Amino acid sequence: MGSHGNICLALHAFCRGSIKSMADQDIQQDPGNPRMWIHVDDGVVTASSNTVMQEFRAALESQLKTTWDSTLHTIVGIKVKRPLLGKIILSQPFLTQKIIDSFTTNSTLPRNIPIKDTNSLTTSGNDEEVINPNGYLSIVGSLNDLAVATRPNLAFAVGFLARFAKSPTTRHWTAIQQVLGYVKGLGCRQLVIKPKTTNKTIVTWVDANWGGEFSRSTHGSITTLFGCPILWASKRQALVATSTCHAEFMALGWAARHSVWLKELYFDMTEHVATPTLMCDNDAAVKISKDNSANKRTRHCERECFYVNEQIHRRCLDIEWVPSQQQLADIMTKALGPMPFERI
Repeated sequence: MGSHGNICLALHAFCRGSIKSMADQDIQQDPGNPRMWIHVDDGVVTASSNTVMQEFRAALESQLKTTWDSTLHTIVGIKVKRPLLGKIILSQPFLTQKIIDSFTTNSTLPRNIPIKDTNSLTTSGNDEEVINPNGYLSIVGSLNDLAVATRPNLAFAVGFLARFAKSPTTRHWTAIQQVLGYVKGLGCRQLVIKPKTTNKTIVTWVDANWGGEFSRSTHGSITTLFGCPILWASKRQALVATSTCHAEFMALGWAARHSVWLKELYFDMTEHVATPTLMCDNDAAVKISKDNSANKRTRHCERECFYVNEQIHRRCLDIEWVPSQQQLADIMTKALGPMPFERI
């Protein structure tokens, strides 16, 4: 369809009276019920019945030349399967195989974890030889395409190793081979979306790992809906945290903003009002979040503190403490053994 077709589609939708989502401008709801999500020249349309869908299709094809597939097989490079009602399987077999064929050899051994101890992985010193930055960056970019779409188990490892793309040394190449071995060992791992609960609450698991190179902590989150992962991220914090509580608060502020946005998007899609819940394993951060006041210990992180606190007291967010052993977002902030990855 191309960019011109995308513009025409937007104009066609506007003329039909479609309403754009305030949370995501690429999502539009037609007055007759169908919802559209458009990405460049690709998109998805859903409707409450086949009759409504066919009416919308006829109206659309009277104005635009389109390629229409009644069953969703792929979208933006992601393979989609629906073997059972209420179950969706997402995977990237072509990209996975391309990574294995392009970047691994017979000597690349399968691994059961994506990254080992990260303490030895720091920015290269003056006496270390920088090895093929372009090749390293190409691998990181390909792995990142997997991590952001269907492989949350790769998010921390890829994000962490991307920090050294400017000047990778032997140590960093060894670590990236560990990730490639992990991908090779798992093959085309699928992300299964199947409701595990009837609870419609958006739940965001938030964690922070204090410290690190340049004393900048790493925080991460996994957001679930009906018990299924729908959004995840791993990120190095922009500022130096002065304590574990401070690092957790920076993570909570970041996750709170994303959760509020997801709440608006969820309402636009379903008209269901759901108060998101943040799950944090730092007891001090949870208690301070619920306390409608500041003190000397939290003045240095008052922006994050007051934002989270305000959202909680406006009932836009809830927050709960969770034991560290049950913290799903652990895999987004640190190197771990194989067991935690199986919980996703």
